[in-house]
Amino acid sequence: MQTIGTAATEFQDIRGWINSEPLKLAELRGKVVFLDFWTYSCVN
Repeated sequence: MQTIGTAATEFQDIRGWINSEPLKLAELRGKVVFLDFWTYSCVN
């Protein structure tokens, strides 16, 4: 198996979690993860 890129760093400085308790990257290993970053100024 070939490794591409570098390992992600742990989540930092997150002010709030929506629809989840705070997560650690180790808990997500081997799972498909969708991250949606937004602010109130973003128009999606």
